[in-house]
Amino acid sequence: MYQHNSRQLEIEDFKTPFRTPLDSNNRWVRLAALIPWDFVEEQYQKRLGRAREGKRAYSSRLAFGALIIKERLRLTDEETVAMIMENHYLQWFIGFQEFQIEAPFNDSLMTHFRKRLPAKVIKKINDRIVQAQKEPKSDDDESEPGAGDNKGQLIVDATVAPADITFPTDLKLLNKSRELLEGMVDTLHAERTAGQKKPRTYRKEARRAFLSIQKKRQPGWKKLRRAMRKQLGYVRRDLGHVDKLLDEAGFGIMSNDQHRKLIVIREVYRQQQEMYDERKHTIDSRIISISQPHVRSIKRNKTGAKWEFGAKVSVGIVDGFTTIYRIGWDNFNESLDLQGQIREHHRTHGCWPEKKSQNLCVSRR
Repeated sequence: MYQHNSRQLEIEDFKTPFRTPLDSNNRWVRLAALIPWDFVEEQYQKRLGRAREGKRAYSSRLAFGALIIKERLRLTDEETVAMIMENHYLQWFIGFQEFQIEAPFNDSLMTHFRKRLPAKVIKKINDRIVQAQKEPKSDDDESEPGAGDNKGQLIVDATVAPADITFPTDLKLLNKSRELLEGMVDTLHAERTAGQKKPRTYRKEARRAFLSIQKKRQPGWKKLRRAMRKQLGYVRRDLGHVDKLLDEAGFGIMSNDQHRKLIVIREVYRQQQEMYDERKHTIDSRIISISQPHVRSIKRNKTGAKWEFGAKVSVGIVDGFTTIYRIGWDNFNESLDLQGQIREHHRTHGCWPEKKSQNLCVSRR
């Protein structure tokens, strides 16, 4: 069940514990004035269920406002809820009528907010904000560009949004796979009938072998290959134990998270074994994180950071407004998107750019 949002009250009417008036020039008040809340409400309602009964859904202002707070302040879901509890302006920003000390919602609901307001919807909202700022404020300001006019500077750049993962190495990846498989063996063996012998995983020996090479600052390639061979053997053995125990106990014992990681570990083992056998260091769709298998390594050749790990983003900046043109986990050549970005500039602003972008010539063709 969902009830349409009521109009948000003015910042001066927000009730604080000490009746202290809030600043109407605060950054969150200025930001709220830029957001098309009615359009957010419209998009939000399209993605809600049709149920007429049940617990009332949270408002679009609360959901979208919480997502903005999280990204703008670079917080975790838990820290976002805590920050809202402590800040008067943030509570007004998400639609509260007065200050409250209770948590506005459980941090687990942030996942549902992201599902109801996916990236496509966020882009539509961002386009609305840009269009609203581009519209003339009065009749005197009206100056529609002619067919031959060029206007604005388009700056095109690409960057990588870093993922929260440890710096990946093949050896650490195999060691992590082995540890997870050992946990699966423990889980499956606990459900077997009493008296059956637990499969040997050699976990202490495997751990010592990993640490002996991991602690070396610059181990030679022969030592690395020897360590890789050992870890591949441990992972192969543990995968065999898991398969046999699954045949006995069934798949219902392991959690969904363990099932997902088992699939990822099988692919990690296949990739690492292939690279070891063929003596190569690259492979298509190479997995570098078991918990986030979609993350890819992006070669950037920057000083001190030859590789970056995360999603690559191609953005355009016009008059201070940023638009995301392309985002992907696999590496891509952003220069191939230049013509499409120029056409997008024309579609959004009604004219072609008049100046050059960073190291890229922007023409009308």
